[in-house]
Amino acid sequence: VEAALALHAQGIKARVYNASSIKPVDDDAIESAAKQCRAGLVTIEDHNILGGLGGAVSESVTSRVPARVLRLGVKDEFGESGEPLALYKKHGIDTEGIIRDVRAFVTAAR
Repeated sequence: VEAALALHAQGIKARVYNASSIKPVDDDAIESAAKQCRAGLVTIEDHNILGGLGGAVSESVTSRVPARVLRLGVKDEFGESGEPLALYKKHGIDTEGIIRDVRAFVTAAR
């Protein structure tokens, strides 16, 4: 939410949707978001990006409406322990990392 507010202040409209579960995935909500968000969809998860929310969103849009999807989270690597905020920063899913990656994603769509 903090990243969305900061992006809005920079002229990038971001819509936040809290997916309370991966299964069952809400295909209708994803399709609606894909149609409204011209630059694409961004998923953010605090675990491995493989087999999670980003994958479910990607599968949903490929079967319903074409859309770009940026998956932010832990890349495919071994898990590690540490303070949550430090790990978020390391993996680019803190507010600053999200803003940076979303700005690049939106810029590439233009």
